[in-house]
Amino acid sequence: MPFSARPVVDAVIVDDGRLRACEAACGVDWSAPEAIALAERQILDRLGPGVRLCYLDVAQDDDKVEALPLEKIVSAGGLWFPLLIINGRLKISGGFDYRQLLEAIEAETDIGGMP
Repeated sequence: MPFSARPVVDAVIVDDGRLRACEAACGVDWSAPEAIALAERQILDRLGPGVRLCYLDVAQDDDKVEALPLEKIVSAGGLWFPLLIINGRLKISGGFDYRQLLEAIEAETDIGGMP
């Protein structure tokens, strides 16, 4: 039986650019292209291929955001941006860093992360 690659994991960071209130160093600014690029490199180094990461801003990416099951996710209430959604399921609400991102994705791949 041929070796089968790790299943694809879709990780989406959803943020609202209208809510940028922090002027100091308040964690990762996921809207910065270099932050996403660094996260992609770390994911590749730690987990290899098979993970897709993208950033969506609800203030700018209306058509892409509509494709997410956000209504179901947000109906839980009490959520803070940014959101980390992996394979259509909310994993983190509120600020998170690279380590937390990697651990959430790694946990999803360890348990067979397909929906």
